[in-house]
Amino acid sequence: MNLLSILFLAACQTETTPKDQSHDGTMSKHSHDQANEAEGHEEGHQPDGQVPPSPAVNADYTDFGTPLSVETITNADEFLNSPETYVGKTVRVSGNAADVCQKMGCWIVFSNGDKTMRVTTKDHGFFVDKQGAGRKCEVEGVVVSRQKDSERTAHFESEAGEGAPIPENEVVGETYYELEATGIRLYSASL
Repeated sequence: MNLLSILFLAACQTETTPKDQSHDGTMSKHSHDQANEAEGHEEGHQPDGQVPPSPAVNADYTDFGTPLSVETITNADEFLNSPETYVGKTVRVSGNAADVCQKMGCWIVFSNGDKTMRVTTKDHGFFVDKQGAGRKCEVEGVVVSRQKDSERTAHFESEAGEGAPIPENEVVGETYYELEATGIRLYSASL
């Protein structure tokens, strides 16, 4: 069990999806091999011994993380025009997934028109479908403010899809906003 706990700490560099887990939640040999090759993620490792929850699949969408519980859904246009008003608040926002982390699925770039925001999975506690870019989504979590960090931005750039937006590069000034998601819903149909 300790070996499994250590392997889960290799976060973004390995893929741990339901196809890599057996029915009892342990990692398959394929996942062990990938984890042994990984260098690990720079920040936000999964809590020791935590197994990511399995996605909840519906005919129209797939839920990743914890079930969405905030009943009021905020429109992406309203949200992205004034994210500072939501800092420290738990929100549920509807918009589009412009990009998904191509290493692990531990973040998405949420977009509406030309406005974007990074959405990270809280504590790397779950991972979304890496093929989710271009799909409608809902995200739920807490909005946080961050200061620009060139190393963190370079890390995200290394995991981004080709030609994808990098919200941190679009920031004017030093402060930007990010949503730490506890749940993400990706709809089945592409936009």
